[in-house]
Amino acid sequence: MTTEDHVLAGLVIVLLVIAGQLLSAKLRVPAAILLVLLGLGVGFIPHITAALSLTPEMVLLLFLPPLIYNAAFFSSPRDMRINARPIVALAVGMTLLVAFAVAGAVYWVLPGVTWPMAIAFGAAVAPTDAVSASAVLKRVGAPQHIVTVLEGESLINDGVALTLFTMAVTAMVTPLTVADGIVELLRVVLGGVVYGVIFSLLVVRFRSLFRDSGTQLVVSLLIPFAAYIPADLLGFSGVLATVIAGFYLGVHGDGLLPPRVRVTGRTIWKGLVRLLESTLFVLPGLQLHTVLEARTAYAPSEVIWAAVVVTTVTILIRLVWETIVTPSRVISREN
Repeated sequence: MTTEDHVLAGLVIVLLVIAGQLLSAKLRVPAAILLVLLGLGVGFIPHITAALSLTPEMVLLLFLPPLIYNAAFFSSPRDMRINARPIVALAVGMTLLVAFAVAGAVYWVLPGVTWPMAIAFGAAVAPTDAVSASAVLKRVGAPQHIVTVLEGESLINDGVALTLFTMAVTAMVTPLTVADGIVELLRVVLGGVVYGVIFSLLVVRFRSLFRDSGTQLVVSLLIPFAAYIPADLLGFSGVLATVIAGFYLGVHGDGLLPPRVRVTGRTIWKGLVRLLESTLFVLPGLQLHTVLEARTAYAPSEVIWAAVVVTTVTILIRLVWETIVTPSRVISREN
């Protein structure tokens, strides 16, 4: 593929994002649904899908750091602290429960799947994404504390799921005992938190060196990657490091942005986040046609049956958890 092909594919994605947002406002349908459908339609054009052959590592590196940093940066520490119990219960307890329940379902439905493979798959589908759900809740006028819990959960559950996913992938190569898994989990989590704290303190300490407004804006865009990539390379949780950086810098003077450039910075970040979030919904639609055509060891009927089982288990687990744990009642009492 030539450079022109990649540029054309990128332009197509931007146009799809714009079309999805316009149609969403006109039809009053969540933009996420329309973006996936638009991507699915364009995905049957081989020239476009070939130019967008992104690896999972590239998607995580390009999209995850700025999105989770922005969410943490603009979150309210007070609201997060008040709703800490339901947020942690959903982000940790339910994410792990869904991951292992899905793993058991996949292990039972698809013969030949090992437990590490099944757990890796469960970890991949367990965390929820708050973008579409949050938009719907705000549109229907849901209480703010419910939106806060939903968005707070999405900040933490990615770190939990990615840590579990990494451990499962490691277990595919090197078998891990339960004790080894606990030690590895503590190392990844604590390492990410410690790195995030140290990084945040250094940013606050040296931010006065950047006096030019243009440089300040550029550095603010680089911070999420500077928090995520080194932590990930060291074997720690890049997600947790980036979340810690977002929380800390959001409280201490709006990160690197002084008042004179703060409005411009927020506008740039808002546009960037909107583009990244929308693109993440377009990409699955673009890749679906390629996935369906890929050769697998399982018949199409087995894959469809497995998808139905996984979807059912995921929905049921969430419904049962909400019924038993009832985080909404906890929130109401705390408020």
